[in-house]
Amino acid sequence: MHLKFMKAILVKPNQIRVLVYGPLINHDRESARLRVQFSILETMTLLEEIPQANLTSLLFQLHEPITLGNAYEIVIESFGSVPVDVSEALHFDHFHRDYTYPDDDLGVTYEDFQTTFKLWAPLASAVVLTLNPTSDSPQYIAMKRGDFGVYETTVLGDLDGLAYTYDVTNHGVTRTTLDPYAIGSTLNSEASVVINPSRIHTIPHHDEKLPPLTHPTDAIIYEAHVRDVTSDPHTNIVHKGRFLGFLERGKTLQGTSQPVGWDYFTSLGFTHLQLLPVNDYRSVNEHQTDHAYNWGYDPYQYGVIEGSYASDLHDPYSRLLDFKTFVSQCHQAGLRVNLDVVYNHVFEFQYSVFEKVVPGYYFRKRPDGTMSNGSFCGNDVASEKPMVRHLIVHLALYWVKMFHIDGYRFDLMGIIDQTTMQKISDAIHALRPDFMMYGEGWNMPTELPFDAKTITERHAALPSLSFFNDTFRNVFKGGNFENDILVPGFTTGNPSLMHEAIGGMLGSAYPHLDGYKVSQPYQSINYVECHDNGTFYDKVIRLYPHASEVELQAYIRFSISVILTAQGIPFLHMGQEVGGTKMGDHNSYKSGDAVNQFRFERIQSYTPVIATLKDLISLRKAFPVLRQPHCLPTHNFHIDVIQEGTFMIHYRWEIDTFTVVVNAQNHSVTYQGNPLQGQLYFDGQKRVDQAFSLKDIPPLSVLFLRQT
Repeated sequence: MHLKFMKAILVKPNQIRVLVYGPLINHDRESARLRVQFSILETMTLLEEIPQANLTSLLFQLHEPITLGNAYEIVIESFGSVPVDVSEALHFDHFHRDYTYPDDDLGVTYEDFQTTFKLWAPLASAVVLTLNPTSDSPQYIAMKRGDFGVYETTVLGDLDGLAYTYDVTNHGVTRTTLDPYAIGSTLNSEASVVINPSRIHTIPHHDEKLPPLTHPTDAIIYEAHVRDVTSDPHTNIVHKGRFLGFLERGKTLQGTSQPVGWDYFTSLGFTHLQLLPVNDYRSVNEHQTDHAYNWGYDPYQYGVIEGSYASDLHDPYSRLLDFKTFVSQCHQAGLRVNLDVVYNHVFEFQYSVFEKVVPGYYFRKRPDGTMSNGSFCGNDVASEKPMVRHLIVHLALYWVKMFHIDGYRFDLMGIIDQTTMQKISDAIHALRPDFMMYGEGWNMPTELPFDAKTITERHAALPSLSFFNDTFRNVFKGGNFENDILVPGFTTGNPSLMHEAIGGMLGSAYPHLDGYKVSQPYQSINYVECHDNGTFYDKVIRLYPHASEVELQAYIRFSISVILTAQGIPFLHMGQEVGGTKMGDHNSYKSGDAVNQFRFERIQSYTPVIATLKDLISLRKAFPVLRQPHCLPTHNFHIDVIQEGTFMIHYRWEIDTFTVVVNAQNHSVTYQGNPLQGQLYFDGQKRVDQAFSLKDIPPLSVLFLRQT
C-alpha cells in the first residue's frame, strides 16, 4: 500500500517545489493549483519533474511572486491540500529591506484608556490576540497586518495587568506564543501581561546617591546569585532567595550577633554588585520554587524578570516592583547593580517564543542548514540579523530605562556580533556615560566571521568594552579546570610565572610585556574566580591537602591583594573572601543551595581575610595610581626584579613615586638593593600609614608604599 502525501516549499518568490510521496499520474500534475487565502485557485506552470524512487519533485512557476501575509496552499485532487512553507523568503533578496521594522514600539504600548499590541511576524498569514487566555471567557481579536510584516491592534479600556497571548499561523500551523517584547508575565511564562510602566516608576531610582564613576577602573565588581546571597538556612532572613531578602537589615547568623545578608555584603565596600541572570529562565518551576535550582543561563524571556525571585509569586507586578526596589535601595546605599545577560542562546530553541513567531529567523545556522552551536547549548542567536538586533538593543535599553541598572556582563559575548554590541553601547551610553559593558570575549565556534565576533582578539576595534581576562586568571590562579586543577599559578605556588604576572599587574595592555591581552587596562577584567568552574579555595585545598587553615588563608589573601592592586578592573566572586567552597563541583549551575549558597558561618574564621579585603578596597579607592584606565607612558613606570617570584613596580604619579611590591615566595625575601624608604600604606595584611624602610618582604604578600 502506498500512502499519498506531499510537501510544498517556496524556493523563489515565484516558484514552489512540491514533493509528492506516492504514485503520481498525469492528472495530478494537471490538477495542481495554488489556493490563496482559502478561496482563490490559481493555475501554475510545471517547470521541472524529477522522479526519485517513491518520491517525485515538481517545480512550479507562479504567475506572480507570492505576497507574505497570505495563506498559500497547494491543492492536488488525488492528494488533497498542503500549506506552502514560505520560510525560504527569509533568504530572498530585499527581505531585510522590506521587513526591517524601523520603529521602537513593538510589544505593548499601554495607556489607561487603550493598549496597542504590535507583533513582528512577516511570514505569518494570521495573528490572533487572546486576552485573558486562561480564563473562562477569553477574548479573541484578529490583528491587522501592516507594513514590514507587523500585526497590530488597539484595544480600548484600561488593560493594566491583563494576561495575553498570540496565536500565530505560519505555513498553515497555528501556535500559541508569548510576546517576544513582553516585560510582564504570569507564573512559569504561561502568558504575557500588560504592564503600566508608571507603577514601576513610582519607586525612586536614587542615581543621585551614587558616587562618581569617572572610569571603569574605578569599579570593584562582586559577583553573586540572587538566591545564593540569602539562602543559608542558618539566618533569620525572611525572604530567603528573593530580591527583598538581600535588602533586609539587622539580620544575623543563628545563635550569634554576626551580621548577614545586606549588612555583611555592603560592609565590604565593593562598588558594583553583579547579579547572575535575573531575566526569566526556564529551569525553575515558579509554582514550586524550592524544588529546583539554576543559575539562569537557560533564558526564556529576555524582557521579563525571573518570577522565582519575587515576594508574591502570583502577582505579575511583584517581580518588577521588587527588583526596582532592590536597585533603588542599592543605589541609595551608593552601590551600583550590574546584570549578567544571555543574548547568545535560548533554552530549547524549538519551543522558544522566537521560533513560534518567525520560524527559522532568530537563530544562526551552518551552511548545511543545521544549527550553529558555538554556545554549546544547542543554538546561537543570530544577532547580526536586523530584527534580532532590534530586539536585543530594545530590551537591553529597556532594563536601563525602567530599572536604572548600571552595567551589563555579556555571557559568551563572542557569539554576539560587533555591530549589535556597538549599537547597545551607543544607545545606553547616550543615557548613562558611566554604564559598564563587559563580557566573555571567548572565540566560540559560531557561524560568524572572525572579524565580526565580539572577542578579546578584536579589543582594538571595541574600545567601549571590557573583557574577562582568562590569561590573568590562568597566570595567577593556575589551572582552572578539573583536568589541570593541580597546575599552580603565581599566587598558588609557581613563582616562575613572574614575568607574566608583571604584565598582568600592569593591566595586560603593554605589547612588549608578557601577558599582553588588551589595548588599555580598563578593558581587562582581572579575576581568579567566578561562578564558573571550581573556587579558588577548592583549588588550593587540592594543591595543599595538608595545609593548615592559616596557610590556606594566606593564599586567598595574596590572590585578593593581587587583584585589588593590579591595573584593570578588579572582579571578585561571592564568598571568595571566606574561602567559599563548592565541594569540588566545577559546574554547579543546578547543584542546589547546599553547594552554591554563601555560608555565613565561615565569616568568623575568615575575619582576618575579610579585614584585608576591606582595607584593599579602601586603599584602591584612595589612590588613583592603582586604577589608571589607560596605559601609562613607559617612562612613568619601571620594574625591579628582586628574585624569581619577587618584584617591584614603581609608578611615577604627579610628583610622587608609588611602589607595589609583590612576593610570591612562601618565605620572606630580603631586599638588598639601595635602601628604599617611604611611607607604607599597605603591609601585606592591612592598611597602615607609617614610615618604612624596605628590608624583609613578607611571604605571599603585596606591599604598597610611597617613596621619599
